[in-house]
Amino acid sequence: DHGYTMAPNPDGPVDHEGPVLQVKCPDGRLRAVLFGYACHAVAFKTHKFCGDYPAFARRCVEQAHPGATALFMTGCAGDQRPYPSGSLALAEKYGRALADAVGRAMRRQGHPVRGPLRVALEQVPLDFDEPPGRRQLLEQVKSSSGIRRRRAETLLKELDETGTLRPTYPYYVHVARFGDDLILVALAWEAVVDYSLRLKKELAGPKVWVAAYSNEIYNYLPSLRVLKEGGYEAGGSLLGYTRAPARLAPSVERVVVGKVHELAGKLRKSIQTPADLALTYRSQVDQTEQPYRLYLPSAYDGKRRLPLFVALHGTGSDQNKYFDHPTYGKGIYKKEAEKRGIVVVCPHGRGTTEYRGIGENDVLAVIREVCRRFLIDEDRIVLSGQSMGGTGTTYLCCRYPDVFAAGVPLASTYGHLSLVYNLRHVPMLYVQGEKDW
Repeated sequence: DHGYTMAPNPDGPVDHEGPVLQVKCPDGRLRAVLFGYACHAVAFKTHKFCGDYPAFARRCVEQAHPGATALFMTGCAGDQRPYPSGSLALAEKYGRALADAVGRAMRRQGHPVRGPLRVALEQVPLDFDEPPGRRQLLEQVKSSSGIRRRRAETLLKELDETGTLRPTYPYYVHVARFGDDLILVALAWEAVVDYSLRLKKELAGPKVWVAAYSNEIYNYLPSLRVLKEGGYEAGGSLLGYTRAPARLAPSVERVVVGKVHELAGKLRKSIQTPADLALTYRSQVDQTEQPYRLYLPSAYDGKRRLPLFVALHGTGSDQNKYFDHPTYGKGIYKKEAEKRGIVVVCPHGRGTTEYRGIGENDVLAVIREVCRRFLIDEDRIVLSGQSMGGTGTTYLCCRYPDVFAAGVPLASTYGHLSLVYNLRHVPMLYVQGEKDW
């Protein structure tokens, strides 16, 4: 009833992530850098042409990397703005701070972005809330507010010509998937920050980059939170600067997020199951390709998360042991996985390492990679292994009880009793035979 105020909200949601993508030539030379951030470029309030903090950030990045082109892509900044603001000096300060963050990200070892590239662009109708009637519009024509009066005149003309006010507006949703490495979600309009925070949490598989201001700028794209709060982004701007008959309906967030999930699902690489896959991942320790073996049962449809069974090989063996070696049941792990609807993965573990140090790192890296590439129920990851693999099972379950739902060591020993207390919430099934020693 008393209007609204645009002011800093220290308790409001913020997306602090600043994604960075480097483009390099075959000879390793840096060709371009694309980076993003979710904040309005309004540190310098002026009606003159000014690239604001993104322009200063781009200049700093290009100065640090001669010959490379720096590009900026705005995130979901609809309700995000720099504070304090109001001067060119602040715009330059924020630009330098962002460029420093980009530089730090570039110095870290990143993840490769590979193909194939699959893209989907569709429109989805967004419902408007209950529109005003003719009587309300006739009253608004008498308003002392020029904006309100002109809007009422426009809507009355539409009502006279068509007999109704449009109930929806077509909204663009754009999703691009780069192999199993990156999902880029490009939302239209000035999307508020809730969209990036929610989509990065909900979209399974590759890393997720959410951009806004893409394909069309009509007005703000509020979330349900913002609609409930009211104010400029919730409808004040929409009703003041467009021909929209009313603010957007509360269904807007559900509809947009639902369409993103739909398109992302269409782009997910189709895998014929059952599938016995020999795969690799790039180690962040020494930049080498490390092998692992994976079995996807027929139950894996790319829609439902399945449990993961991690099998560790014994001394002198490798990641193929449980899949191929006749001594170990002639593929019994694959048969049981198929029967029970479980994903099985066998890490190499860097060979005979007792699954300590670099071998320990390998097991955890494989689990992260599989969870990134496939739909895995991360609350149902079970670790098992025989001999050295069994010893590694107890050790890793003790070290990482938050990762594993249970452990099944086979024919193993374990001497680090100081860590056993960590297993108080991790069920363990020890299998031993009379000929194990």
